[in-house]
Amino acid sequence: MIEDFLNIKLDPKEIFGEVSDEELVRTAQELGWDQANMEHLENSRKDGGFRSDMYIYYGLYKGKQEGLKDTDLYSFAGLISGLLSGLHGGFGTDTYKKEEIIEYKAIDEYNLLVKAGLDPLNIARVIVEFCLEQYKIITVERQNLMPKNYTLREDQIHLIHNYTVDNGKKNDSEGLRDVVDAGLKCLIVKE
Repeated sequence: MIEDFLNIKLDPKEIFGEVSDEELVRTAQELGWDQANMEHLENSRKDGGFRSDMYIYYGLYKGKQEGLKDTDLYSFAGLISGLLSGLHGGFGTDTYKKEEIIEYKAIDEYNLLVKAGLDPLNIARVIVEFCLEQYKIITVERQNLMPKNYTLREDQIHLIHNYTVDNGKKNDSEGLRDVVDAGLKCLIVKE
């Protein structure tokens, strides 16, 4: 998303920190990614290569280092791949409810960071850390969110954003849910 929208190529080492190619490949192989090898990693960096695959290596490494396991780990790597490159690669976890929730939150966070004027490298760093934190705190069982797309006027979007900021909400989606809840309570007539 970031590289694709802004037509740039970020240096993953500036996002994730220094890690050797050997360690990236070894980690991906240990986790069972059958495509993982040095040639595949090198090709993902070249023009015409799938940068999304390159980010999967980094996502697997970072997620494992941060203690993510099982579906959360693979989901994190795939989601980060899409958010950074614009091409969602991964392990077929895109129907994983937790990933859907985090993806919507990450897009909200991205929009706030762009609006705040952060540069692309720092946006990428914040998005990676934001997603890691979300994987650690969200449990699917307590989330009953169903992602839907609705169209709002620009003035409505500004009002929702102002409400979000004024009330200390984490993101515009949380602010919008509060406003909808309050509105629905006013509309429901109790006998």
